[in-house]
Amino acid sequence: MEVQTAILLFCLFLFSATEDCMNCTGEDYRGSISITESGYTCQRWDSQTPHSHLYIPARLHEKDLEENYCRNPDGKPKPWCFTTNPSKRWEFCSVPQCLTELPAFVSRHTCATGDGSSYRGIISVTESGKTCQSWESQTPHVHSMTSENFPCKGLRGNYCRNPDGNKRPWCYTSDPETRWEYCNVSRCEDRHRPDDPRMNPEQEGELFIKRAAEDCMNCTGEDYRGSISITENGFTCQRWDSKTPHNHFYNPALLFEKDLEENYCRNPNGLPKPWCFTTNPSKRWEFCSVPRCLTEPPAFVSRHTCTIGDGSFYRGNISVTESGKTCQSWETQTPHVHSMTSENFPCKGLRGNYCRNPDGSKGPWCFTSDPERRWEYCSVSRCEDRSRFWASYFNYKDDPPMYPEQEGEVIIKKDDNECIHCRGQDYRGKISTSESGYTCQRWDSQTPVNHSYDPSAYPGKHLEENYCRNPDDKPRPWCWITNSTLRWEFCSIPQCSKLHSSTERPANVQNLACATDDGISYRGNISVTVSGKTCQKWTSETPHKHSVTPTNYPCSGLEENYCRNPDSKKGPWCYTKDPETRWKYCSVPICKDPSRPAADECMQCRGEDYRGTISVTESGYTCQRWDSQRPHKHKFITSVLHEEALEENYCRNPDGKRRPWCYTTDPSKRWEFCSIPECATEPTIVQKEFKCATGKGRSYRGKISVTGSGKTCQKWLSNIARLHSTLPEDFPCGGLEGNYCRNPNNRKGPWCFTTDPRTQWEYCDVPNCEDPPRLAVNECLHCIGENYRGNISITESGHTCQRWDSQTPHKHLYVPPLSDDMHLEENYCRNPDRKPRPWCYTTDPSKSWEFCSIPKCLGTKPPTIEPTFTCATGDGSSYRGSISVTKSEKNCQRWTSNISKISSTLPEDYPCSGLQRNYCRNPDGKKMPWCYTTDPKIEWEYCDVPVCEDKTEECTNCKGIEYRGKISTTENGYTCQHWDSQKPHKHGFNPAYAFR
Repeated sequence: MEVQTAILLFCLFLFSATEDCMNCTGEDYRGSISITESGYTCQRWDSQTPHSHLYIPARLHEKDLEENYCRNPDGKPKPWCFTTNPSKRWEFCSVPQCLTELPAFVSRHTCATGDGSSYRGIISVTESGKTCQSWESQTPHVHSMTSENFPCKGLRGNYCRNPDGNKRPWCYTSDPETRWEYCNVSRCEDRHRPDDPRMNPEQEGELFIKRAAEDCMNCTGEDYRGSISITENGFTCQRWDSKTPHNHFYNPALLFEKDLEENYCRNPNGLPKPWCFTTNPSKRWEFCSVPRCLTEPPAFVSRHTCTIGDGSFYRGNISVTESGKTCQSWETQTPHVHSMTSENFPCKGLRGNYCRNPDGSKGPWCFTSDPERRWEYCSVSRCEDRSRFWASYFNYKDDPPMYPEQEGEVIIKKDDNECIHCRGQDYRGKISTSESGYTCQRWDSQTPVNHSYDPSAYPGKHLEENYCRNPDDKPRPWCWITNSTLRWEFCSIPQCSKLHSSTERPANVQNLACATDDGISYRGNISVTVSGKTCQKWTSETPHKHSVTPTNYPCSGLEENYCRNPDSKKGPWCYTKDPETRWKYCSVPICKDPSRPAADECMQCRGEDYRGTISVTESGYTCQRWDSQRPHKHKFITSVLHEEALEENYCRNPDGKRRPWCYTTDPSKRWEFCSIPECATEPTIVQKEFKCATGKGRSYRGKISVTGSGKTCQKWLSNIARLHSTLPEDFPCGGLEGNYCRNPNNRKGPWCFTTDPRTQWEYCDVPNCEDPPRLAVNECLHCIGENYRGNISITESGHTCQRWDSQTPHKHLYVPPLSDDMHLEENYCRNPDRKPRPWCYTTDPSKSWEFCSIPKCLGTKPPTIEPTFTCATGDGSSYRGSISVTKSEKNCQRWTSNISKISSTLPEDYPCSGLQRNYCRNPDGKKMPWCYTTDPKIEWEYCDVPVCEDKTEECTNCKGIEYRGKISTTENGYTCQHWDSQKPHKHGFNPAYAFR
């Protein structure tokens, strides 16, 4: 049946490709139409200009996103594409329906395969029992999923279907309060449950339906897929795809196998029962009250004498740890109190005192009967033939057999590097198989698992081939695996101390009294958090169960309950003894740097980077500690603002004030500035950013002067529209020039005061440097950009350009039909009047026009100009002679000089206009060559440059549009008025606007 389906789909592909037409919704269309139904040209799929998108051809091979051809990669009603018009993001394409007969559809009438797209059964009730709404009906829910829009999806009646590539069949419900729900459609015979190889599909479907109907759980509920969404204390669950009010890492898109749907209770991490994050900001998460199923749980295939993988299936009788300690019974709470009981973990075989692995640890373990040793791993032998077991259990048949003991010997003999110290961050061996026997995926591959650990982005992590590594400080090396359902798994690499007694651990320089950097090497005895909570012992599981244990982090000094930083957080921390507070940072003093004690006791700019130890205010008050709320409560929490170095009670400037300050220990004086001298050395050079901003944009020095909502910025020196204290003299290193957007006081991004009396200030829309726009080939200019024909349509201050064919909000004379040779298209920046560079009118009524920021072309030559040396043609812009006297015989000023006249027409502004010495030139499109004069009373004058002999015949063709002769008398004898004169007749034909 599968082969039949594949052949028919292939035939459908051939029909579509041959006729450049589509069947159904065109998901298999592979034609070459590349124009939308309104006539827009399609943007290439491998391009991010003008529209950025996520449809990357390299990641979506099966969608055949070739060239700029219309495609339907996401199940829309028909093929579409992004357009090359910046103002039109995407549009459907006019692909005709194929005239050939549609291939017969192989449907599955009684069950579903894959995502159930081919299911054509007659189930019409959702999994919660709601009757389905008819697909052709728009009541009670209005929708677009009709048979007309999705012609080949079997949308008839009110039967459950999957027309849009969801996880399984679904329907709109007849309940006005519930828009849609999934349906309980049983799985077809070719799908097997991994936890019960002996269950046939009919039994599996029945069991699934019974469980759904009961909305109950077996074991710890890891397979629970019901719709309960309220916790045991009545809190409503937060949606898994939401980060509000609680931020978390359970991403449904990355953990699709966990079915983190809606806000339903789930157990994605092996806790005793299903749970969820709550919508109450003060309650992060809570267990849900999901009842036990009345049906029997699936039969469990146990391994009684050996372990496979992490030993979760081991049910043997070993009850002694690897160091010889007798195991404590799972049902007793002496000598160790714990929560690992058969009631909490009902399917984990927790009987007697036998070694087990109920929580996904590295291997079987137990609590010990030794009061001084809470728990230990057990020495359980590995099963003799991994591949044979997994083949019988998961139907894997291509795994070569190897005894674990032999495998270990081969590894040790082959390479002495095949062991790890601590957590294996420095492991550079060649093991490339996970602990369950899966082959590792190559680090430079994105198939089958898409990830962000690109070897080129992490050169120091040695992400070579498909070798196990630990680039992110997990408990031990791991790898992405070629099983896309599991994504990743730890690797079984022995500790060097067990295999090579001669191998030494990496040297660890310990700091016993203070912390350097992030405090990884701190080994002091502080055991209280910044908020005063006592730390929980690292070997204890009460009140907080965790995996940060001395066994998992052997080189991190996890002794007693001392503050440590085993996992590279911002600083030392610990789990707390408060059941309501899982963990907190500790207040560990920062080690002083003896190499620069004097330099620290002075400040530059406003002292944002001051890290000295002055702790007295300018009036002599002693500073209050930053980690204290007495006598003054405040919001500067040291654990949250770690980068501000709020240590002890030292003066700091965490909020961008004029200089460092502190809260005082005097209840009557809340805070005061500190008296810290200015450093004699120059301030640290800020790497200025002119086009974009990184981080919070504190080093941005560009010229955007408009807020994100389009309001014009007020000058920083001005107090007219807005009285303020953010002045250049108060923020000497803030770059407060003009009215440009800046971030002098460490806000979220560049901002400015506005000239709008109703809005004090706003953030500016400054582009992020991490995602720079890609310029097209022609997005650069030569000379002054007269020939620029690119698509940039934003000014250097961020204003959107007004269309040239529009007179709103600014009226002008640059009408495209009258200026064809100027290419005044759309609202693109142009230079029709020979200004220093391209410009445009803006859509801001208060800003008539502004220059555009277009880069100079590199590596290509400017257009060739044929210079004339003895006379001038046209307006004389190509004249390169040496006349340097005006018509009234005044001497010309040098173009590079500003002594006599302050010139804005400089050689650097007009690089291709021949502005040499003081020769007469016409760089800006005036009537003829000119120059600034050395006469203080006369700024500039035209020069008397002879006109080149005009060989134009005094006759016309057609209407005489191309006539360039010198007749200046009308047919009735009237003398013509100069075109550049408005007397006696006013008119709109300005030579400067139509010089060509």
